[in-house]
Amino acid sequence: MNPGMKDRILKGATKLYRNHGFSGVRIDDIAAFLGISKKTIYNHFPGKSALIQAVIELNVLNICQRLETFTTDEALNRNSLDQIHSLMVFGYQEISSGGWLFKEDTRNGHFRDLVEDSLELIRDKIICMAGKYLDRGIQDGMIRSDVSKEILPYIIAIIVEGIFQLHRYSGIRVKGDELFKEAMKMIYEGILTAKGKEIFHDKW
Repeated sequence: MNPGMKDRILKGATKLYRNHGFSGVRIDDIAAFLGISKKTIYNHFPGKSALIQAVIELNVLNICQRLETFTTDEALNRNSLDQIHSLMVFGYQEISSGGWLFKEDTRNGHFRDLVEDSLELIRDKIICMAGKYLDRGIQDGMIRSDVSKEILPYIIAIIVEGIFQLHRYSGIRVKGDELFKEAMKMIYEGILTAKGKEIFHDKW
């Protein structure tokens, strides 16, 4: 098995799946796009389901790695309030850019489970980083000490994912950035100390 060829197949399949969806791309299409035989693909992946699973896992891993890199860099230079805000915006942008991964036909139980597992990995990463920033916010005196450190990181993850999911509701006309601004107001007005609110109001 050729690792270089496997990587090439995954990258080529990702491009086609992103543009046409999982259901709209056949193994024949991927082979033609890459200029290789179907047999070459089957040498690396036993079937379409295995290939789709590998594509989802690769792209979700990349999202998690970008989140890790971003949050590590952010921790060096920003206060806790900016860190939480930046994490939410960045997480939303990453989920949105990878949105094609999370829109597979829900009638297919196998793919639905893969998508849910993928989102769970991203949620866990956001929850972990949000918890760290929350601790720092309490220490900095910007976030109230009585805020639940067990619950708030999950609320942050829910909001990040929830705003992405709002595209399903035809009655909502507000764009993602504006939705985020409103979500920030709702959260921060309730959890911030006077010091934190002063910084928040100056920012917005």
